[in-house]
Amino acid sequence: MLERRNGVSISQPVHGGPQGFPGLKSSKPWILIAALLPIPETAYSSRGRRFQAWPEPSQSFSTSFFLPTPSPVNAHRRFGALEPPFGWFLCSHFLVLFPVHAIAVPSSPSPALNASLAAERALPDRPLRVGILGATGAVGVELLALLAERRFPVSELRPLASPRSAGQTLTWQGESLQVRAVDTGAFDGLDLLLASAGGSVSRQWAPQAAAAGTVVIDNSSAFRLDADVPLVVPEVNGDAAFQHQGIIANPNCTTILLTLALAPLAARRPLRRVVVSTYQSASGAGARAMEELQNLSRTVLEGGIPVSEVLPHSLAFNLFLHNSPLQANGYCEEELKMVHETRKILGLPHLRLTATCVRVPVLRAHSEAVNIEFEEPFPVQEARELLAVAPGVELIEDFAANRFPMPTDVTGRDAVAIGRIRQDISDSHALELWLCGDQIRKGAALNAIQIAERLMAPPPGNTP
Repeated sequence: MLERRNGVSISQPVHGGPQGFPGLKSSKPWILIAALLPIPETAYSSRGRRFQAWPEPSQSFSTSFFLPTPSPVNAHRRFGALEPPFGWFLCSHFLVLFPVHAIAVPSSPSPALNASLAAERALPDRPLRVGILGATGAVGVELLALLAERRFPVSELRPLASPRSAGQTLTWQGESLQVRAVDTGAFDGLDLLLASAGGSVSRQWAPQAAAAGTVVIDNSSAFRLDADVPLVVPEVNGDAAFQHQGIIANPNCTTILLTLALAPLAARRPLRRVVVSTYQSASGAGARAMEELQNLSRTVLEGGIPVSEVLPHSLAFNLFLHNSPLQANGYCEEELKMVHETRKILGLPHLRLTATCVRVPVLRAHSEAVNIEFEEPFPVQEARELLAVAPGVELIEDFAANRFPMPTDVTGRDAVAIGRIRQDISDSHALELWLCGDQIRKGAALNAIQIAERLMAPPPGNTP
């Protein structure tokens, strides 16, 4: 749905279910008769099933057979990445070899799995007792605002924080709530815990909350790559939330924004490679970093010398490469989060993806320049039409006026704005696009609440 806002064409987000994922290209298979052939031992966990990847030469083979079981709905499309470019399927006594570049992990549980697990792992259909761990931080404050704004059904709200913040008073829905220090009894009786207090805090307390029967949606990096913990963007792989065993991971902010753009395109044509550069706001480093940016900007404007205490360098009228720890391969931790988390969310464990992350002097909205290479040419207009109706996305494009998404367009708003979709002039199989999204909102708090809302919706397979 398109409207004009301030002279700019904008498509409003359309809410809907998860997108499909790329599938097999039609090809003539070579059929080899095989009674019992060695199948690789290596497996990737995929929503409760085992997925076989062809091993490196140094790996051994076994004769056990584990094959993915795709949903019968769009079964021919719901497969993920596997390299080298051959997919092996054992069909009765035949081994079928398809010459394709990508074979996919099923993107949703089978109907039988849905029916048995979803009802058990859904949140109760009643007002919930909700805890917020990290209630005084930037994301915690946003969680409080969104719970009220979205009329999330809450019977009791329990703000939790470190002993340093305990005793503070927060106002929610006209009620004064005292922040409680997190301890072993803090989760008693809670249905849901929204955690945003950092990885070390989550590693200590999230398992205890889950053991107490509380469903934990964790915003830290502590559990994102755990094979037994779903990593969920509701518009992309929302049904995966029902696979939880007490903890659900909220992805990194940049990953959430990126997958909203990639998923609808990957559903139409298989991905080959993604190159992304991010321009990340101060909010990603927390409320104190946002305050420091404002203060040091005033210092510079008044002729002073900015001295940073929160970030490693002053962000005032400056930018620097992301300050997360550098790894041995030269990438920083933030860049590798994007690689591994995007692969997990899309169900493409071998997707070729590289990232460069930069911190920029913006308060709370991230931007990304994305180059996407597909297995075949992708017409720009077709991509634009797909993104125009993709859930959680809006288009802001006016080529005549050279007007495309900016951080100010998305600050305080839910949708991720995408624009300047164009053909890569260096590669006929690649597209370029630009996107912006609110880091605190969709990049953290909103996504967590949407996961909780998904767990309260009719479970997959039982939808009327």
